[in-house]
Amino acid sequence: MAARVAAMVGQVLPLKTVAPSMMVTARTQPFLTPVVIGIDRPLSFKQSAVGSLVIGGGILGKPCPDEDTSYTVMDRMPQSAVATLEAFPALAHVPVLRTWTGLEGATPDGIPVIGPGQGTPDLWHAFGFCGHGFQLSPAVGEAVARSLVSGTREATLAPFDCGRFASRVAA
Repeated sequence: MAARVAAMVGQVLPLKTVAPSMMVTARTQPFLTPVVIGIDRPLSFKQSAVGSLVIGGGILGKPCPDEDTSYTVMDRMPQSAVATLEAFPALAHVPVLRTWTGLEGATPDGIPVIGPGQGTPDLWHAFGFCGHGFQLSPAVGEAVARSLVSGTREATLAPFDCGRFASRVAA
């Protein structure tokens, strides 16, 4: 949707729609507080406050942005389960209850677009968080708000400028 809004004012910004998939297990005894991320395998793993395990890690479903939905591709899900059991073999008895996917915007460089549009200083973009929106949005919202109130873009937002794609789009 964000790329479509940009296009309405003549800006072409590269944004691909992806559908990250997650699995949720039955509740189990709490044993882990931090989020576990796999460096060499598709794994993102956390335990909810009620004990359910939420397992992901880059396994993609099928995005259907024109229908505003996505679908789990079930034959891809075992990759996350295997990675989880390699890290935590004691969880082999915990059943997966459901899977889900959601639509997410991804930029080519994996970095969000944050700041005013090219040639449209009154239209600000904040999209393409590539799966990190929940973590980044509070700080981004604060930096954007300060920029808008002061009338000057904060220097910390410069690397996220949409102009970084200008040469790629024109090429």
